[in-house]
Amino acid sequence: MIQIFEDDVLDAGKKQVVISNDALKVIIVPEIGGRIADIQSGESRFLYKTYPKGVSFGPYTEYGGIEECIGSAPGSLWNASWTYEMKDDSVLLQVLSRSILVRKLITVDENEPIVKIKYDFSNTGNTFSRFTFGIHPELCLDGALKDNLYYIPSVEGTVDGGYSGAGFKKSVASPDVWCAVTSNGKVFGQMFPKGVFDSVEIYYPRVNTHLVIQPMIFGVGIAPDKRAGFTYMIYAGEGDAEKVRELRNSLDGEFFVEYESYDKKEIPENVTIAPTPPKAETLVNVLADEGEKQGMKKLVNIGEIKIPKIPTIPPIPPIPNIPHIPNIPDIGAIIRNAFKGAAREMEMAKKAQADLIRQPEEVPADVLFANKIKIEHLSGDITIQGWDNPHIGHNAKGFIRQKEDIAIFETNDELWLEVPRNTSEIELDFVNGSVVISGVSSDLKLSGVNGKIDVSMEKLSDNGIVEISMVTGNINLKIPKDSSCSINATTINGRISSDLPFKEMGLKETTSEETQMNLNAILNDGTAKVLLNTVNGNVSIEGS
Repeated sequence: MIQIFEDDVLDAGKKQVVISNDALKVIIVPEIGGRIADIQSGESRFLYKTYPKGVSFGPYTEYGGIEECIGSAPGSLWNASWTYEMKDDSVLLQVLSRSILVRKLITVDENEPIVKIKYDFSNTGNTFSRFTFGIHPELCLDGALKDNLYYIPSVEGTVDGGYSGAGFKKSVASPDVWCAVTSNGKVFGQMFPKGVFDSVEIYYPRVNTHLVIQPMIFGVGIAPDKRAGFTYMIYAGEGDAEKVRELRNSLDGEFFVEYESYDKKEIPENVTIAPTPPKAETLVNVLADEGEKQGMKKLVNIGEIKIPKIPTIPPIPPIPNIPHIPNIPDIGAIIRNAFKGAAREMEMAKKAQADLIRQPEEVPADVLFANKIKIEHLSGDITIQGWDNPHIGHNAKGFIRQKEDIAIFETNDELWLEVPRNTSEIELDFVNGSVVISGVSSDLKLSGVNGKIDVSMEKLSDNGIVEISMVTGNINLKIPKDSSCSINATTINGRISSDLPFKEMGLKETTSEETQMNLNAILNDGTAKVLLNTVNGNVSIEGS
C-alpha cells in the first residue's frame, strides 16, 4: 500500500515529504533542490546525505541525496525551492529553469522497493532551447564506501570496479538501460529507456565520502510549445547487479520517451523559478539587466555571446520579410530587432562575412581559417562539402565569428559550406531541415529535431567519432568498407539496415507499444566509434 505524508523523519526541525510502501521509504526535501534526501529499506541506507546540514564548496552547498542538474555543474536546480503537490499515490514537483518547466512525478511500486520517476521538460519560451541534463545520486551503501562496487553495461561491454581513490573520474559512453552499485548483498540500481542517456559518469569526490554514478544527456533539445519526457526508476533493496538487469527487462513495457506539443494552460501560476548560476558578462546578460529594469516579463536567451559591455540598446523598428518557420517563432527577427545595434559594432570589427564573394583560385582577405566548425541552425537545408582549399567557403547570412580555432555560425536560412577535407570536427545543432555532408574525414556531432541527415564520409579516422541523433527523421550514413569502427544504432519507431561486412553483429528488435531496434556491430578492428540514434525514423549504414 502506498502512503504519502509529511513528517520530520530526518530530525531536521522541519517536515519532509514522505512516500512509502511496505518495502521502502522515500524522503523528499522540496525546498532544497526538490531532492530525494534519503531512501530507506528496512535498516539499509543507500544514499550519502548531510541534510539538514550543508557543506559549502564555493557557490555550491553539499546536502547529499539525489539531485538533478541542468547546464554546467552544479547547474540551476540543486538549491531551487520546488513547488510540490501530494497526490493520491504520487508527489509532483515543479520548478522553472529559465524557459524550461521541469517536472518530476515520483511514486513507488505497490510492493517492491522500486522508485518510479517521470521526468518532464516543457519549453515555455519563444526560442528553441538546448541544455545538458543529469541525475546526480550520491551513494554510500550502508556507510561502507570502500565496499561499494559499480557495474555499468554499455555497447562496448560492462565497466565495473570498486573504490578508486578520491578524485577518480570516468565516463562510460552509450550506456545500456541500467547501472548498479552493490555492497554486501544490497544493490542500488538505476533503470532508464534505451538511447536516452549519452553517458554515465563515475566520480569519487575529493571529500572521499561517497560515490556518484550520474546518467547524463548532453543535448536535450526542445522547440517552443513542445515537451519532452521519459521514465526513470530506482531499485534499492537486496540483490546484486544481475537482479537489476532482470528487473529492468521485466519492467521494459513501463519505460517510455515522449516528445509532443502541450497546452501552456498546463503551466501552474505558482511555480517557483530556479536561481540563475553566476555567469560572465555577456550581451545576453546586459540585455537581461535592462529588461528587468523596464519590467519585462519574458527575456530571450540566445546563448552566450561575449562582447564588451554596452550601456544601452536603442529601440529598433521591426524588420519586414523574415521568412516564417512552421511551429517556431521567427527568431531571426527577434535577434535582429533586439541586437542589431550591438551586432553592427561586432560586424564592423569582424567585417562580417555573410555576403562574402568567394573566388576558388583567389582567397579573400577576411575568410575563415579554422580547424573546428560549430553551427547552430534554425530552419533551412544545409550542405557541407569537403574541398582542397585551406579556408572555409560559405553563403552564411546570420551571426558568424571565429573563436580561437573554431568557426561559429548561427543561421536561419539555407546554408552551404565548403570546408577543408581534414577539418578535425564539425558540430551541428538544427531544428528543421535536410542535411547533406560529403567529402570529409572529420569527427561529426550532429543533432536535429525534424528533417533528415545524409552523410558520406571520405574517410573515417582510426580513433574518430561520428555521433548523429534525430528526434524525427531518417539517418543515412556511408563509410568506406575498409573503415575500422564500432557501431551502435538505435531507433524507437523505425528500421535499421546495413550492407557492411561486419566482423561481429547483434541486431535486436523489441515490440511493445512501439517497435525498438538496436544494432551493435564491429567493422574490422573497431577503433573508431559510430553512434546513431533517431526516435522516429530509419537508420541506414552503407559501405562505399
